[in-house]
Amino acid sequence: MSDTMTDKIRHKLSEFKYNLKTSGVDVAATFASVDAAVEKQIEAIEAEVAAGQSPIPVHDYADVAAGRIDEAATARIKQRGVVILHNTFDAGLVTGWNDWLMDYVVKNNFFERQKEKKGWTNIFPACPHLVRKLSASTGQSRRWRRAPRRNLPRRAAG
Repeated sequence: MSDTMTDKIRHKLSEFKYNLKTSGVDVAATFASVDAAVEKQIEAIEAEVAAGQSPIPVHDYADVAAGRIDEAATARIKQRGVVILHNTFDAGLVTGWNDWLMDYVVKNNFFERQKEKKGWTNIFPACPHLVRKLSASTGQSRRWRRAPRRNLPRRAAG
């Protein structure tokens, strides 16, 4: 028996399947309907990408905070279930977080350990440029060295 498939889980799955079969729901039609809806979304996303648009809505934080996002944009965010917010944090704060993170990564020899494991090809198979960028960025300012996580600066309220 699998470590993750306990008898309790097996029983619950069997019970669910039985209840589904006896519920009168046309499972095949339901799955066909969901499949069609997913396919429609895939086509919409592919069309947006082909037109040079982001399939993920992108907005500036200040516009959201000021209520300048119209109903169409709000509907698109809800429909996609995600949004990219630019300029959410002060650039200096973000730079500090990045410096702190890179210090942590370097201090813990993350890059060397991943090379030993040959893990980079598994983690970033389509992004070798990112690996080079991260590796090259280890020479950044060290002003955040040894900063405990709980002491990271926070965004000012308001």
